[in-house]
Amino acid sequence: MPATQTLVVITGPPGSGKSSLARALGARLQVPVYAKDSIKEALFDCLGEGDREWSRRLSEAAYGVLNAHLAGRKYVVGARLTIADVSICGYLFWPEEIGVDWAAYPALAEWLERIRAEPRWVRPYALMPGHPLPPPA
Repeated sequence: MPATQTLVVITGPPGSGKSSLARALGARLQVPVYAKDSIKEALFDCLGEGDREWSRRLSEAAYGVLNAHLAGRKYVVGARLTIADVSICGYLFWPEEIGVDWAAYPALAEWLERIRAEPRWVRPYALMPGHPLPPPA
């Protein structure tokens, strides 16, 4: 019988402590952690660090790359949902918080809809008591 594998996806709005929680949990469970922040930090090391607007443009470039990759594909790798999809999509179910309109990335938007249609899909906010947070006063 194959060993059971567990995937933990930590997601949330920017600045909510996802990366810190993921690193601590990964260390405690002795599992690898894949984090968008690590990728962005490597890009910053290579390209130089910019301001918030520069970071937004970098994110938009990444959305464009993913959108182009998904054009004509059902999922990131192959015809069914895999760990690749789950590891990428966690950050993308917060369009209001990250300030993106998925209409500008139609293949990406369709991919997110396919993931939402998966039988065991649960909206991230449903898993987080107290969310969504009310708008600032």
